[in-house]
Amino acid sequence: MRPLIALAAFVAGAALVLAATQTAFALRMAPEDNATSSRLSSSVATYAGRTVDLAVSWEGATACAITDWGNACFDTAAERDAYLGLSAPGTATSKDGTIGALEGTTTRLSGGIVPLVACASSVRLYDGTSFTGTSVAFSSRNVLFNLASYSFAAKTSSFSIGGCSAQLLDSASAIYPGSTSAGATAASMSSGWSNRVTQLYIF
Repeated sequence: MRPLIALAAFVAGAALVLAATQTAFALRMAPEDNATSSRLSSSVATYAGRTVDLAVSWEGATACAITDWGNACFDTAAERDAYLGLSAPGTATSKDGTIGALEGTTTRLSGGIVPLVACASSVRLYDGTSFTGTSVAFSSRNVLFNLASYSFAAKTSSFSIGGCSAQLLDSASAIYPGSTSAGATAASMSSGWSNRVTQLYIF
């Protein structure tokens, strides 16, 4: 009987460990809160003192930032990068003007306490080669971004990966074959991938 009791105890313990692991994974992948999830899925942004819907038109903007505290667009990439460095909650301006978020901390916004899940610097996608043309920056982690929501699907011709690894995917969820590790850059896309990326995920 003792071997059977020991086996039953082992099986029960393994089941508890599996359940705990699944719960932890689900919590890690879940949105931080409903408000943050809503902001990240929104195509609405501020630009030149007005509200624009990026899914419809950028209305003259050339650089946008998609963040978990709101989306904003600007006339130049330099203005956008300064905004990311100066306006990101809980951040300090870094040498290149990118986000310097304190990961794993919380910062009080107008809506209350919101967990920061932003990477220390953003992924930037450009519609021209050699980091030219219109561009959009993302920094929120563990979110699958549909670039069509920002009128940027099938437009990427060059990119710069920030402080966290990322994946670029096409409409069939095929993964971009070039390096997208933290700090990677590409002045042009791998063969067959220019104007093909439709989704982005930051780890």
